Amino acid sequence: MRAGGVNSASRCDVYRTKKRNISMQRYITAIIVGVFVVAVTACSPIAPPTVRPPLATLDSNGDGRVSRDEFLAFMNREGFARLDIDKSGTITWDEWRTFDTTAEARRDFEALDTNQDERIEPAEWTYNLGRSGVALRLFTNLDLDRVEALSEPELDQSPVAPMLSIRF
Repeated sequence: MRAGGVNSASRCDVYRTKKRNISMQRYITAIIVGVFVVAVTACSPIAPPTVRPPLATLDSNGDGRVSRDEFLAFMNREGFARLDIDKSGTITWDEWRTFDTTAEARRDFEALDTNQDERIEPAEWTYNLGRSGVALRLFTNLDLDRVEALSEPELDQSPVAPMLSIRF
């Protein structure tokens, strides 16, 4: 025992208890942080949304370029579903403007909206896409080097490239 009435053994016990408490606090903090990281990771999307279909999606024959036929097939097959952003079953003028930012956007919309109700319905899309010349005009606007095929840089640089920037 020392002077003052406190022995060295009890000081060691107090020190060990404080050290244990600090270790336990760090352990609990690590667990809380770990749970938070797991929760945030589980709630976040696994991959960021695709900003536009990759060349491989459009290039069905794998030659590294998108022909007019491949583009038209893609537009017929998937165009409507990708443009119907709110999944209402129709394409509105606002949805169309996110797709076609060219000066001809309104004319193209009206060419597809044959019943003039300000909505493009699936039947109008299917029937009018090729007939109206809209798909061909969009392809031509994308084909900057005028070789009748689209390359990756053309998909990125074209003035109508926003039509492929719909998130899906």
